[in-house]
Amino acid sequence: MPPSERLEACYQHAVLKHLSGSVMTNKILRERLKMPEKQRSMVSTLIQEAIDRKLIKAADPENKSRKFSEYVPMWA
Repeated sequence: MPPSERLEACYQHAVLKHLSGSVMTNKILRERLKMPEKQRSMVSTLIQEAIDRKLIKAADPENKSRKFSEYVPMWA
């Protein structure tokens, strides 16, 4: 999957999770993209790029733990 499609998938997954009353995490996105645990850093990079492009944001801006971060669409 090209990087632009992965970025779009990240945003869309955050939207779907939000609309279902949940949040997106690194683990959930990794499972959605069918990526193994060892590629966790690649998913983290993808999430950070989505944040930088203002597609998603942290569900709890006060949470400083990267490991347990949850994300929602920027408009949520």
